[in-house]
Amino acid sequence: GELSDDKSEIDSMSNPTTTVNNANSGSRKRSKYETDEKKRNVLERNRQAALKCRQKKKQWLISLQKQIDTYTAENEILQNQAILLQEEILTLRALLLTHKPCSI
Repeated sequence: GELSDDKSEIDSMSNPTTTVNNANSGSRKRSKYETDEKKRNVLERNRQAALKCRQKKKQWLISLQKQIDTYTAENEILQNQAILLQEEILTLRALLLTHKPCSI
């Protein structure tokens, strides 16, 4: 009886130590797993953020190109109008010179 009680006591004393060691090594593994998981999460969030940034930049460039096209077309129209107005000025000056001798 006494020998088996002593053995049980020794087993129960050694078991918690083993359990604690297992718990520590398990927590280290879990910690490493959690660290790896955190790294994966950070990398995934970074990937998503980079993708979003690239898409936003692409949309911005498309919008900028549309503005360039609009302003280029508007500039061409305005340059043509300027040419027409300069031609009209020349025509009116010529007309004015032909009427200079008149006393109008």
